[in-house]
Amino acid sequence: MAIRNTLRPCLIVIALCIISLESKAQFSTTHYNFHPDLWYNSVDGVRVGVLSRSKEMSLIDTTLSRLDAGLWLGTSFPGSYLSYYFNYELPISYISTSRNPGIVEFNSFKRTGFVRHGISLKKVFRNKNNEKTFTLISLNLRRERRTNSDYIHFPEYWRQSPYTVRQFTFTFWNKIYEIGVKHHIDDGATKLVFDLSYMKNYSKNAGTHMVDTFWDFEASVTAKHYFNRHSSFRFRLFSTYISSVSPDEYTTDYAGGKYVNWLDNGFTRADGIFSKSFIENGYLHMAGGANIRGYTKDMFTFFNSQVVRRGRLINSVNTELSIPNPFPLLYSGDKVRIDTYGFFDVGMFVIDPVTGIILSDAGFGMSLSLELPEVIGKRKRIFIRYDLPVYIFQPMRYGLKPPEGYTDEYPILLNDLKTEPGFKFRHLLGIGAVFDL
Repeated sequence: MAIRNTLRPCLIVIALCIISLESKAQFSTTHYNFHPDLWYNSVDGVRVGVLSRSKEMSLIDTTLSRLDAGLWLGTSFPGSYLSYYFNYELPISYISTSRNPGIVEFNSFKRTGFVRHGISLKKVFRNKNNEKTFTLISLNLRRERRTNSDYIHFPEYWRQSPYTVRQFTFTFWNKIYEIGVKHHIDDGATKLVFDLSYMKNYSKNAGTHMVDTFWDFEASVTAKHYFNRHSSFRFRLFSTYISSVSPDEYTTDYAGGKYVNWLDNGFTRADGIFSKSFIENGYLHMAGGANIRGYTKDMFTFFNSQVVRRGRLINSVNTELSIPNPFPLLYSGDKVRIDTYGFFDVGMFVIDPVTGIILSDAGFGMSLSLELPEVIGKRKRIFIRYDLPVYIFQPMRYGLKPPEGYTDEYPILLNDLKTEPGFKFRHLLGIGAVFDL
């Protein structure tokens, strides 16, 4: 313990020295840039670290590898937490051509009480006549588990939390494989993306009863058509089918993305930047899932409700009409873009084969997007949104009977979902976007 406490301040000094150097290194054919990185959460305090990001991987030059890595140390002594992130992409020459690369990716991280190790194989097939039209096939194998529940906003909703027996803490590894196929079409005026994925946890101790495996299947079609430089129409059709024993953190929600996906974003992977009360009051929306953003507050109100959370099938349609920016003084360019839009979302949440709920909303919003380095031929952006779901349509039940076992709870659920008036000033801060084309 004494040695560990001595090493912590030493590591901070080393990290600060590296930060002050602002060094750049070159290894083989790939360039690496080191720069300082700071984050904050309620457990570690300010996390001081150094982050390395290599230059973007090109679809033309398949000889370049890519390394993203980081090392951070919390400043909340004693008990500060050392965390790291490592992601290395390496082209595979014998399955790569000048136009169609094959890539193997190694990923490992330990941060904010969550550990993941994985390997992915990706293969790209590009259209001969259009470089922006391609198909991406991927296979991912990974192991992941939570080692500390102090970091998360809602530990009661995380069924894979550590448990203690006779003063010893145990956690089960989730062993997951995921297969994905994405087809991207871009003819200039219209972009169209077909996305299919199947995920299965084959650990026998991973399900809600700690004996079952769990899985889910997702399919989506996303389209964007430009009317002119300043306006466009965006459309998304989403469907997912979920196993009945999937833990809450791996279950798709009707308002936003899976809770486990919050770990992929620095703003939401740990408590601190956004408080628990801020999230429970419906002011923070994570894009994904059915994306019926007007019901963000209800998603947390009924987070642990078996009626809502155990829906097996979710279908939704999301639309956005981008309009010319009414704030001409706000900068908008290629790297930084400001977008204003109106939206309408509708989704069907199937509880059993004959019963379900239909939810919908409408409103206006504004988004700020920042372009990140290109990954496998596709530009990536980080989105921060301010949405105003000013109208929520009355939830509708379809079917002949309440779901079995929920005779009393089901009417209460519908009554609670429609307690707020249809028209109301609602506002929320959004992270990410389902229309990332």
